[in-house]
Amino acid sequence: MDISHRIHARKVVLSYFYQRYFFLLVAHDDELIKGSLALAHTFPDHEDFNEQHDLLVALLTDYNHENPDDVLDYLADYVFDKWKDQIDMAYVVKMMPSFDLYHAAVAELVNTHAATFSFSKMDTIDKALFVL
Repeated sequence: MDISHRIHARKVVLSYFYQRYFFLLVAHDDELIKGSLALAHTFPDHEDFNEQHDLLVALLTDYNHENPDDVLDYLADYVFDKWKDQIDMAYVVKMMPSFDLYHAAVAELVNTHAATFSFSKMDTIDKALFVL
């Protein structure tokens, strides 16, 4: 195997992990949800605000649990298209599901062993790197 194929594969997996953490973060950020709804002219005093709020949170949550194969196809076709034929897909297919296996365990380990910060205070990219 050409080492560059594994490097490209790790970039794909990192992008996938980053995306998962991003949607987890956004779905739990009530102020961001309210701001997004305000952009659509749905303010907290609007009659269907709560319904729209819950719908947006559900949409973000569903998107975060999208089929990894579909996300991989999208990433390979539109984000990493220049290297599409140079990605170690076996590695990617093996690693993408590991997000669900390890993200909670990694957060717990960070919170247990880090003295100066907590997992929740880490940048999204740092969370993705730790799990990778």
